[in-house]
Amino acid sequence: MPRRRRRRQRGTITISVSLLALTLPPLQTTISDNFAKLAESLYIADRQAREEIAKRAAIQKKLAEKEKEAKEEKLRQLAARAREERCVSPSGRRAASRG
Repeated sequence: MPRRRRRRQRGTITISVSLLALTLPPLQTTISDNFAKLAESLYIADRQAREEIAKRAAIQKKLAEKEKEAKEEKLRQLAARAREERCVSPSGRRAASRG
């Protein structure tokens, strides 16, 4: 019966398999040119997407600022109209200032 060695949380392996794994040369991995092309394409696509998102955010920010300015101008006009209506008496003349 072959001797066994216990590995943590991976079960048991025989000593012969363990020794065989230690004596084999490491596997050589090669990266194909297609992988390099794919990685470059993904990088370019990611960069373009980030640029487009930044542009879209800038446009949305400008639109929000314009809407805010338009609301403020409308409120200014309403406040001016309210002041005019409050200061003018029913006969059409300005009321005497209080003070």
